[in-house]
Amino acid sequence: MPDTNTPPEKKSKLMLKLLLPATLIALIVAIVYWGLEIIRDPNKTTHEMADGVAKFYSTFRQSFMPGATQLDEYTIQLPPKTESVSQKLENRRFLVEPVSPNWKGEQKRRSFRENETLKTALEVFGNSEGVEVIWDLEHDYIIKNHFVENVNFKELVERISKTIGNDYEGDVKGYFCPTERAIVITDNPDAYVTDSCILTISKRRLALDKRREEDYKARQKLGLN
Repeated sequence: MPDTNTPPEKKSKLMLKLLLPATLIALIVAIVYWGLEIIRDPNKTTHEMADGVAKFYSTFRQSFMPGATQLDEYTIQLPPKTESVSQKLENRRFLVEPVSPNWKGEQKRRSFRENETLKTALEVFGNSEGVEVIWDLEHDYIIKNHFVENVNFKELVERISKTIGNDYEGDVKGYFCPTERAIVITDNPDAYVTDSCILTISKRRLALDKRREEDYKARQKLGLN
């Protein structure tokens, strides 16, 4: 039962005593949190962190274009395409300077952050490399756990293509188009892509995959699989 006889001045002092520890704890938690952020990257200011959050939210929302539908906690159904891959590449070839067919992109650490999408992340990485990423797939995928890759950009595209290939019967491939300065990720390449672009997978990896496929078929014939 509340004490109605306590003077107002004593009540104020009591409330202050109760609030101060809670406020102090919240302040300590905030200092520790932002301190850890600064330790991770001492060059970042609080203002830069705020800008980073705004930029991330903006790029993440771009994946949810009109017509896109989130199917589950990992998968986004993308809207129907209004322009074919061939049309995009044909238009682009007149707007950009070609790059060497041996181009691989910079080898560096690239972070895929939680709640970002694979499509959006690759598009951002591609822009920083001066190439356009054309995601020619039915679905996009939400990243639920932060991860880092430390490879060149072509190898990164190949790894992503192989990882999500299970959703498309293993047929997802990455193509590098040097004349158009573009990367295409697709499960159904058209004639323009197969004629003008180069698979991102290395010859060594192609040979290894072919050998594995042959071994699998041989074991299957012997009833060992």
